[in-house]
Amino acid sequence: MLSLDSNIHEMPVVAVDLETSGAYPIGNEICEIGMVRYQNGKVVDEYQSLVKPTQKMGSAVIKIHGITNEMVEYSPSIEDVLPIVHNMLKDAVVIAHHAPFDLGFLAYDFERYSYDLPQMPALCSSLLSRKLFPEAPNHRLQTLIRFFELEQGVAHRALDDAVACLEVAKHCFDKSEPATLKNLIAIQAKKLSWDSYSIDALRRNAVLGTLVDAIEKKQEVKIDYEKAKGVSRGRGLKPWGIVRNPDGDYVNALCLRDNKNKRFYLNKIRETYSSSSFESEDS
Repeated sequence: MLSLDSNIHEMPVVAVDLETSGAYPIGNEICEIGMVRYQNGKVVDEYQSLVKPTQKMGSAVIKIHGITNEMVEYSPSIEDVLPIVHNMLKDAVVIAHHAPFDLGFLAYDFERYSYDLPQMPALCSSLLSRKLFPEAPNHRLQTLIRFFELEQGVAHRALDDAVACLEVAKHCFDKSEPATLKNLIAIQAKKLSWDSYSIDALRRNAVLGTLVDAIEKKQEVKIDYEKAKGVSRGRGLKPWGIVRNPDGDYVNALCLRDNKNKRFYLNKIRETYSSSSFESEDS
C-alpha cells in the first residue's frame, strides 16, 4: 500500500463521477460512470460508460442528468463494467465531488458482485475546496469550474464532471502544504474509508439487516427509535434509502405516523421489525 506521507502528485489518483437513477445506493442504480486517472503530474487514463439499470428511470432524475432510458437501452450492465472500474480504482486514491455519494454506490455494487473494497482512503474535492478556498461563492462543482476558470463541460455527465473534479482537486493539491495524502485528509477533516460505506456490514447487524432487506424489497418496516425522552416504539416507516455519512449514517424514510419524510440515524435505531412480523404500535 502507498504511504500516507507520499506526495499526492506522485500517487495514482482517480477522479470519479457517477450519474444514478436516484439518491440512494440501495434501491437505485448507476446509469453512467466517468473516471480520470492522474499520476506524476499528468492524466494517464480515462474511462466512461453509460450503464443500463435493471429498472426504468423516472422523469425527475432524467431531468437532472439528461440520461434517458432510451440512451441506456443497449448499454452494458453494472456487472459488465465493474471489472474495469475495480481494476482502475483498487490501487489508487479516489477523489470525487461529494465523495460519500459516489463511494456509497460503488461500495454497494462491489460487495454485491464479490469485489474487495479498495483500501486507500478517499478524498472529497468539495470538502477540500471548502477549507482551502473559502472565498469561492459556494462549493458546488459548477461554481468552482467558473471560479477557477476551467473549461466548461456538460454538467451532470460523468466524464466531464470527473475531469472538472480532478482540475478542482489539483488546485487544492497545489494550495496544501505539504501536498501529502495525510495532510489532505487532515485538511478535509474527515477520513473517508471505503469500509465505512459497506452495506454488507449493515446486513450483518441484527437490527439493521432487516432495514436493508426492506429497502431492497421496497417494503415498510417498524422501528424502535431512541429519542431525548425515551424510545419511540413501533414507528412505521417507508424507507427510501440509507445514507452512509461521516457525520452519522441515517435512513431517509416516510414516517407513517406523521406522514412526513424524515431522517432517522442508524445509531439510534434500537430494533427493526418487518411489516409482516409486527402489528401493534406503542408511542
